[in-house]
Amino acid sequence: MLKELADSRQPMMITQNGEVTMVAFDVESAEECECTLAFLKILAIGSFETEKGQFSDAQDMFARLNKADTE
Repeated sequence: MLKELADSRQPMMITQNGEVTMVAFDVESAEECECTLAFLKILAIGSFETEKGQFSDAQDMFARLNKADTE
């Protein structure tokens, strides 16, 4: 089972009484999933903040970063 999961990189659904109760997948796929979820969360937060008007102009942000570097 472990070799099949590692080779195929496809999730394996485990059933009990005909119902899926668990999903197994390889570590590399799990790490990719975590990265994807983190990226989607960042995008959602950015979208929410933009809708609320909580954003800075790119030139202003770079100016603030440059100022912080020189201090």
